Amino acid sequence: MDLKGVTDKVRHYPLKFILIIFGAIAYLTAYRVWEIEDWRILTLLLLLALGMGWIIFSRSVNNTDLMMALDRETKKLDAPIESIYHITGCNRYEVNLNEEGQYIYWISDANKKKVLKRLREVNHG
Repeated sequence: MDLKGVTDKVRHYPLKFILIIFGAIAYLTAYRVWEIEDWRILTLLLLLALGMGWIIFSRSVNNTDLMMALDRETKKLDAPIESIYHITGCNRYEVNLNEEGQYIYWISDANKKKVLKRLREVNHG
């Protein structure tokens, strides 16, 4: 991932990013880092905590963006839910419509990408 992608993620989701940073610091505080005398171990723990936080942040943001894209493409179809089941290959347990009118897909990220690709083919095809 390039630096522009990183800054875009942070700019679009600043609260999530701040919570992840504070979570990493809280983890290290609970670990009682002030008792560690070797600065190399402290630096390693800090990097590990921030790395784990970044992975959680990145996956969370990717999932949110993917769900929004799926919702947009599904709404472009303007089809009944039964047709959406047929087009996407998902069943009623894997895709549903919530109270706010958003389509929620309960499938893995890899399958979400395949369904998104299929929806784009149908919409633009």
